[in-house]
Amino acid sequence: MSTERPLAVALDPDVADSVPWSESLTPYDEQHLVTYLRLLDADAEAADWREVARIVLHRDPSWRPNAAIIAGSVI
Repeated sequence: MSTERPLAVALDPDVADSVPWSESLTPYDEQHLVTYLRLLDADAEAADWREVARIVLHRDPSWRPNAAIIAGSVI
């Protein structure tokens, strides 16, 4: 029987303005794996960053365009 804890992955979590940094996965990373995959898919499809900001990051790019760009570029 495994004693590992299960991943707590949300399907559409809100993203934080600042996140913890680590060389390994953090609990925040585990909770946002779906978000990271959605960002990678959007990049592979050359999706409009404004649409990605609204849909994936829950950010309004017209209100804080730099925050939406920065949040999407850290992946």
